[in-house]
Amino acid sequence: MENFLERAKEIAIRWAEIADNNGVEIYAPRKELQKFVGQKKALEWDDEVLPELRSAYGGNLVRGALVDFAKWDKSARCVWQGEELPSSFAGWDYLGVDFYGSDTDTFEDLAAMYAWFVNKVVELKTQNNLKGVVFEELGEPHHGTENYWNDNSLSGDEILNRIYQIYFEGGANAIEGFFPWWWQEEDRDLPAGRYEHITPNNIIKQYYTASTIPSYSGPIADMVMPSDITYDVTRTLLQDNFEDDSNWDLFGENVFVNNGVLEWKGHEGATLKDTSSENWQNYTFSGEFMTIDGAFDFYVRSTDSSNYPFLVRPISMVQLVGPDGRGGFMAVREIHFLIEYNKWYGFTIVVKDNLLQFFIGNDKVLEYIDPDPLPGGTVGLRGYGRAFVDNVIIQEIH
Repeated sequence: MENFLERAKEIAIRWAEIADNNGVEIYAPRKELQKFVGQKKALEWDDEVLPELRSAYGGNLVRGALVDFAKWDKSARCVWQGEELPSSFAGWDYLGVDFYGSDTDTFEDLAAMYAWFVNKVVELKTQNNLKGVVFEELGEPHHGTENYWNDNSLSGDEILNRIYQIYFEGGANAIEGFFPWWWQEEDRDLPAGRYEHITPNNIIKQYYTASTIPSYSGPIADMVMPSDITYDVTRTLLQDNFEDDSNWDLFGENVFVNNGVLEWKGHEGATLKDTSSENWQNYTFSGEFMTIDGAFDFYVRSTDSSNYPFLVRPISMVQLVGPDGRGGFMAVREIHFLIEYNKWYGFTIVVKDNLLQFFIGNDKVLEYIDPDPLPGGTVGLRGYGRAFVDNVIIQEIH
């Protein structure tokens, strides 16, 4: 990882020199680094590389901090914060942001989400005395589960026109630079299996050449606030240091107990033998995990028909998957968090009433409030590739 980040630094400084030599006005030194090393490490990299960037480049520097910041909670119809924000923008000139608005079912939801987003980035701009806010990517809601993409009475152009109306009018007098992801006339694949001829250049040109742009004055979405809960442990349901496999049903020869750990050498699952666990409701599920070249699914409130699966995908992705409302599944929570190979990590999942929390070490990585919570169920593990789990403790809480 150190070599990777050092190489990223060399590339960023080289492009800073190119930008400076060619009179480039605004330069952003990295894009989506958090997808490789997690958001926290990416923000640290920004601070480390900044002095050398300033030496190499005399123009305006963009800190691309809000790549996955605003996400939409489809069930609660409000915004949740997807990534950590920098504690300081000292030394930077502009804030670079991305926006897609995926999972919004209506144009009204998209407009309310975008209004929240614009207010937040303007607040950051003002608080940190930045020159402005620019889009690095201004894309379309693209998961394909959004109701407007599945409305056959609307053409692709009609949908895009409405989306760009929301973007330009919602960002009027607030965001200084736009880079529309779709901007040219072409035949192309669209979300929800559409394939149409689109002309987004018409609506974009209309706004780019307008002398005045009306400002959005509609509702602003609420934000999901993190939960601060306390609980008491009423009893220990399971404590396992894996001296043997007596507590678990192991499905397949690729998962087994070896030298005091549960080990994987391929894609297999493991569930508890204790049938009383099928009725467990409020509990914590904790332990330690390490991957060599693999990944994990951690299941809570698991039954034959449903469960809550937390997906840990090294080196920097953690997800909670749930139904998408159309018979499929989607990530209802997703964050970039650094999980290095060949390193042990503690984990804790808290399941309390309708609240789910996932911790890695002392960091609360994911939180979700389910409006229709599963009633109860056991825990499970699934490994992919070479991976290990140890020191599992499950405790009932109140």
